[in-house]
Amino acid sequence: MKLQKVVIIGGVAGGATTAAQLRRINPDIEITIYDKHRDVSFANCGLPYLISGEVKSRDHLIAYTKEKFVQKHIDVRTYHEVIDVDTTNNKVVVKNLTTNTVMEDVYDYLVVSPGAHPNQLAVFEGAKNVHSLHKLEDLDDIMHNLILDEVVHVLVVGTGFVSLEVLESLVLRGLKVSLVHRSTHIYSVIEKDYADELLIHLKERGVDVYLDAEVEKADGDVVTLSNGNTLNVDMIFTGVGISPSTGFLSDTNIELSERGHIPINEWCQTNVQNVFALGDAVESRYLHVDERVNVALAWPAHRMAYLIAQIIDGGGMVKSGDGRLAIADGRDATPVKGLLGAQIIRMFDFHIGSVGVSHKLINNLDMDVEVIEHSQRNMAGYMPESRKIHVKVYYEKSTGKILRAVSMGEDKVDKLIDTLAAVMKFGGTVYDLNDLEPAYAPSFSSPKSVVNMIGYKALGKR
Repeated sequence: MKLQKVVIIGGVAGGATTAAQLRRINPDIEITIYDKHRDVSFANCGLPYLISGEVKSRDHLIAYTKEKFVQKHIDVRTYHEVIDVDTTNNKVVVKNLTTNTVMEDVYDYLVVSPGAHPNQLAVFEGAKNVHSLHKLEDLDDIMHNLILDEVVHVLVVGTGFVSLEVLESLVLRGLKVSLVHRSTHIYSVIEKDYADELLIHLKERGVDVYLDAEVEKADGDVVTLSNGNTLNVDMIFTGVGISPSTGFLSDTNIELSERGHIPINEWCQTNVQNVFALGDAVESRYLHVDERVNVALAWPAHRMAYLIAQIIDGGGMVKSGDGRLAIADGRDATPVKGLLGAQIIRMFDFHIGSVGVSHKLINNLDMDVEVIEHSQRNMAGYMPESRKIHVKVYYEKSTGKILRAVSMGEDKVDKLIDTLAAVMKFGGTVYDLNDLEPAYAPSFSSPKSVVNMIGYKALGKR
């Protein structure tokens, strides 16, 4: 029997994890990873924490070196960019970025995990000491700038996930930080009233905030804003969103969405039978509503990597007798039926998390949406370490289906979001929450926990 070959485009949480999972269950299959960057496997989500000093060593962020992959008989080609894919003949065209030579490689299965890249602002073209943070090379540049240039004042542009994490790390490092955002609604993945609470928290930490403003000019150390303010800064960090790195697929048979994402089914399969995709560049579905979504987070990438490895090891996808897709060898692997987009961010001692559809999508759903808002102490109120926690839960009134939840507070936000995510995952409703039995002791929770109170309030509105 001919040995099967797998080509993987891109590393990190998607591609590198797929390769490692596949090698774990199949010692013989040939695996090649092509990555256009220097590093193929590192803790992307942990990069900001080296800036703050919470991660003590850069080495702690490296998951697998190229040498470790070689030990597992996985061929890793860094600085190799896949520039075209021929799905008819199962070939990829690869450019060696070191030698500028072009080669072809063949595959039986193709795994596409090119990730996304930070959006860049034209105003900073050619400017010095301007950074974004997406890969380990970016972190090295930032640390070099911080240390050698004796940076004191940093301007952060944008209030996305990475921007806020970097902002926090810079403040914890002891630097002066200014923040500019083009609207009055920071961190737009959460509701405006919660974002306004976050804004207060940032100002209390000494961050100078300029809202409804943009950078008009960057001339050396001087930055001019559209509201007329002028800042003298030593370094600029930009985080104004990401775009899928799928341009090389635009003229191939692999379908792309209008925004350039790769649509996949619940088996992580593209429109081409032997081509799978995962990571920040894919578009999947919500679990609980019939809407497409891109969730650029680590959990989906790892979950999908496990599934893709099982599918390839099992001989690919076939249609069963009833017309449903199944793995060829009949193994029982659970597809990714949908995502809930559970996420959380820490801003100093302030935590904000959410799960479910975006707050922007809520208003466009053809459902009878009801909202529960609740605040209470995260443990027995007489405990001195108790803190306020706030939550909003959106649900379909007729069925009780939980559509979205968002929470903020100084502690236990992760526990609340995880609990609601589990309830949503396994088909529970808001009307079931009063019957959920939490672990209770005064230093952990309340006899009627936050989750229970949401349920009681929902029953009262029924």
